Amino acid sequence: MVQVYKSTCPLDCWDACSLEVTVDKGEVINIQGDGEHSITRGFICSKGKKHLERTYRDDRLTSPMVKTHEDEWQEITWEKAFELITSKISAIREQDSKRLMYYTDSGHGGLLSSIENYFFNLIGDVTIPVGSLCWSAGMEAQNIDFGMSLSHDYSDVLNSKTILLWGRNPADTAIHQMNYVQKARKTGTRVIAIDPRKTKSARQADEHISIKPGTDGALALAMANHIIKNNLQDNSFIDNHIKGFEEFKELLTSYTIDWAEKETGIDRRKIEELAELYATQKPAAIMIGYGIQRYTNSANTVRAIDALAAITGNIGIAGGGANYANKQAVNYIDDSVFGGDIDRNHRTFPKAKLANFILEENNPPIDMMFITKSNPFLQAPDTNRMYQAFEKVDFKVTIDMFMTDTARQSDLVLPCANFMEKEDLYFTSMGHNYVSYGPKIIEPEYDIKNELDIFTSLADKLNLTEFPEQEAEQWLKQAIKPLEKYKGISLEKLKEKPQRINEPDTIPWADKNFLTPSGKYELYSKKAQEWGLGPIPGYSQPFSTYTDYQNNNMTNYDFYFLTPHHRDSLHSQHFIDRSQDEPGYLYINPEIAAKYRLRENSVIKIASPKGTLSVKIKFDPELRTDTVYMYEGLWIGKGGSVNTLISDALSDAGDQAALYETKIRFVVE
Repeated sequence: MVQVYKSTCPLDCWDACSLEVTVDKGEVINIQGDGEHSITRGFICSKGKKHLERTYRDDRLTSPMVKTHEDEWQEITWEKAFELITSKISAIREQDSKRLMYYTDSGHGGLLSSIENYFFNLIGDVTIPVGSLCWSAGMEAQNIDFGMSLSHDYSDVLNSKTILLWGRNPADTAIHQMNYVQKARKTGTRVIAIDPRKTKSARQADEHISIKPGTDGALALAMANHIIKNNLQDNSFIDNHIKGFEEFKELLTSYTIDWAEKETGIDRRKIEELAELYATQKPAAIMIGYGIQRYTNSANTVRAIDALAAITGNIGIAGGGANYANKQAVNYIDDSVFGGDIDRNHRTFPKAKLANFILEENNPPIDMMFITKSNPFLQAPDTNRMYQAFEKVDFKVTIDMFMTDTARQSDLVLPCANFMEKEDLYFTSMGHNYVSYGPKIIEPEYDIKNELDIFTSLADKLNLTEFPEQEAEQWLKQAIKPLEKYKGISLEKLKEKPQRINEPDTIPWADKNFLTPSGKYELYSKKAQEWGLGPIPGYSQPFSTYTDYQNNNMTNYDFYFLTPHHRDSLHSQHFIDRSQDEPGYLYINPEIAAKYRLRENSVIKIASPKGTLSVKIKFDPELRTDTVYMYEGLWIGKGGSVNTLISDALSDAGDQAALYETKIRFVVE
């Protein structure tokens, strides 16, 4: 009998699409967008469509695998796998729990996919990563300015007269959001894309402004200077709702239009025109991308852009906003259910510095790694050092559906269920504010377990009696008690259909009550000062403190090296299909190719202070001549990791990886 189930895409991306999953005789035969969902509206991206194929791939892991002394993989039982893990953990706990590193990220969503947090908190003061490879500098910036990061509903851009896509490419990364942007544009809203690349979104905008990588903060501050000089600011909003305007105004005197023209590569008249458009054609929305905060000046860049929205009164109004992330749902999840209230003195390190931390920390050293929902061997910076780091760790366990680069470097790999093979709840912290239920639709083939089953079994064998032995439904009901109490959304309601936390016309900060120490929007922040950012958003040149380039003569490296996300893959997950040993494409302007006598599709090597990588040349005639780019996520044996070239430099706040603070040169033989 054919049945259709409602579920939700678990990928960590903007739209968290609602799905219709068709099952015949216990097998999924089709996955499509939910036509009744107000965001998904019946269509999904290629990544969502790939869930069907990924569920039944021949190379999906189906049983625990252990690496032998001959570096061969051998299937073992779950009982044997649990025995190996618990014996290692027990031995470490007798010495020092900090010898155990637990590393996770967000490659796969779902509340119960984070159940390991509870488990490892019970183990002891284990070593854990902090910060992000993705978005943490911008998050810290908005925490300073607003108190937390909130965004308007996708549909609210229909109220905007102006939209700035500032480093944001929703045409590739948030297709349902881009649908609303296009609707707004058709009704007369002016859409401007600010980006070093002419992305798909930029091509669909009214105008593309090409900016030198890493200089977005300079542009924002010069725009603010011009707005104030020409008395285009919103004095009512400033007087009533901003702390530190006079200090900010004084700081801006050095950030002139002429200075910004030299710094950003944008014509001074264009900067003036953009500033005047944004300040006068209100309401104006800014959509801030994550790429702009992958430099060493990241948090101050986002603070500078936030400041533009604040001084023009584009905060707390329909059609406005400095839209970066959307942390509405997490306010209604009880973190203590997953061990968040267990007081531990974890040893921490920035995610970006994984390799160096393992290699350099010996008090005590890392003896065991447990990796979930992530592929750090490939995705974290400094791949060459990562080989040495993984070699140093005695025992490494990875949970995954496939034999990823990280899994191959591990000693034990545990297969896990996908989202259709388990029960869970899903939401996004980036885009809309729906919370959605995902039922268990099919039974997993072979001997595959979900994360809840894995960690419940491990807790039992380690005699962690505080770890509740209960079904998924009980965990979920406890986790969403705040959601039910304050919003009336129960698990039963979620099983009926996805539920919005707030209605589409709910505007963040409409009451002008900000969650900052002063209760106002903070241009001047003591918290920022304590973190070393400076109390007021300023600007520092990217690469100015980058010792890798100072030590290797920065002038030898000619091109900014950007590593954006590919439309068809969430980081590395969907590059599994790529051919072995085929170099990845490096996109360059044909003018540069002519200068270096490079032909399209020719294979060359490129180098940074961290390493070299073979690439295949691809022309992009609309790209800046000082910039090249290559999509991140390619597997080491299927195109090569971009992180071979990338340093573990950090941003100015949030322990964010400064992944874009990289320059390369061509190795022409």
